[in-house]
Amino acid sequence: MVEDEKLNRAVAVKLLKKQGYEVVTAKDGQEALDKLSDCKIDFIFMDVQMPVMDGVTATKIIRTSSEFVAKSNIPIVAMTAHAMSGDKEAFLDAGMDDYISKPFDKETLFAVIQRVLSRKSN
Repeated sequence: MVEDEKLNRAVAVKLLKKQGYEVVTAKDGQEALDKLSDCKIDFIFMDVQMPVMDGVTATKIIRTSSEFVAKSNIPIVAMTAHAMSGDKEAFLDAGMDDYISKPFDKETLFAVIQRVLSRKSN
């Protein structure tokens, strides 16, 4: 869970843990890359606008860097509070698999997980 806002991160982590997921958190894209190097990560929720490194940049690095070649197929879902026309295409072009608008409820959160995982398995 890559999210710079502490409260948003805490709420999402609580929802995910309640469903049995183990959650690793990062507060920006650079920290996400560091954690990806050190931890086993199976799915990433990536905030789009963050300090230090934004989510689109971090996603492009994960998808294209030789450092992450073994992890380049990890599902990545953009999280944004300000989805504008054309943003979804930009997220997908960066290598994100889907996006979710903030704030989101638990049904939406788990629906996007299922949607992305079912596409990845096909």
